[in-house]
Amino acid sequence: MSNRGATSIFRDRAVERTLREAADIGVAILRKYHGRKINVEEKGAVDLVTRADREAEDRVFKYLASRHPGHALIGEESWDGSCNLGAGYTWILDPLDGTTNFAHGLDHHAFSLGLMLDGEPVAGVVVDPQRDHVYRALLGRGAFRNRKRLHVSSATRLGHSLMATGFPYDRRDHLDELFECLREFLLRSRGIRRMGVASLDLALVASGQIDGYYEKTLHAWDVAAGMLLVTEAGGRITDFSGRKFDPFGRTLVASAPGIHGAMIRIIKPIRAKYEAAEQQ
Repeated sequence: MSNRGATSIFRDRAVERTLREAADIGVAILRKYHGRKINVEEKGAVDLVTRADREAEDRVFKYLASRHPGHALIGEESWDGSCNLGAGYTWILDPLDGTTNFAHGLDHHAFSLGLMLDGEPVAGVVVDPQRDHVYRALLGRGAFRNRKRLHVSSATRLGHSLMATGFPYDRRDHLDELFECLREFLLRSRGIRRMGVASLDLALVASGQIDGYYEKTLHAWDVAAGMLLVTEAGGRITDFSGRKFDPFGRTLVASAPGIHGAMIRIIKPIRAKYEAAEQQ
């Protein structure tokens, strides 16, 4: 990774201040709307958006543009479909991760903001507003929940591990593959949790409360902050084939190092089988 500009921006604490203040802006909006009856729109059959999503993204992007006018911005609600993660700094925002939970009044959702430099993660914050948990990471400085330094679990056996996963919005097109992976992990692990907030799943891997997490059809804003939490906490993160993780690559495995290989050995052949079928 190029470190062009990274040293100076970290030394003057500009990134830390931006993460903190941007999160404060976004979380305040989520708290304003949480528990209130608000209009819910459907972007797809099961993909929702609310006024809270849009207002939080708009306010946070205005703040980021004022603080760092030369930086690129990618947000879930304003993304134009292009993969524009190029040179320089790019902020990637999910103003409300877990919109379906939020819309149904479930107290499990998050604000997520990550910063990439030349395509690599350098900073991130994930906030769980209902528990007052602020997860943050800076490249080379570790991962933290509030003031507590985070470490992934010491798990070395799937049979002693707690897993997490998620289901994509287009899950109707992938049911057989989803069920096959789910079956294998149900048989081989201590249990599986599906909570619907990818950024918090990654934060829980970083904190050692979840040993491994996998999901298909994710977006960059789901993972831009959480991926750095995992690696700075000592964990591993790859795609389903065990290759270097690409935030636009759409498949993710994040775990304690001791079980990562075992997870890949389950997922990789299943993905390969259905990928081959898709190409026929």
